[in-house]
Amino acid sequence: MEKFKPGIVISAWNRSQGRCECTNTIHGHGPRCNKPLMWHMQNREGEGGWVAVERNWGAAPNLANCVVMCNECKRKGRGVGF
Repeated sequence: MEKFKPGIVISAWNRSQGRCECTNTIHGHGPRCNKPLMWHMQNREGEGGWVAVERNWGAAPNLANCVVMCNECKRKGRGVGF
């Protein structure tokens, strides 16, 4: 799977408004996590850390398939929903 191009990640970040887009309710948050993230913490651990992940494994590396997710939700796993 090709990594997301920088422009895709920037667009996903703007769409997320700097907040986790995870909608996996088994993670213990509401319909969407919405944890505040920090741009400079991409792919880093610590407060505000986040990653750009695939919504659907193996799908095209486009904006529709790019999800901004906090490290905590990423560690908890994908399960059902994003």
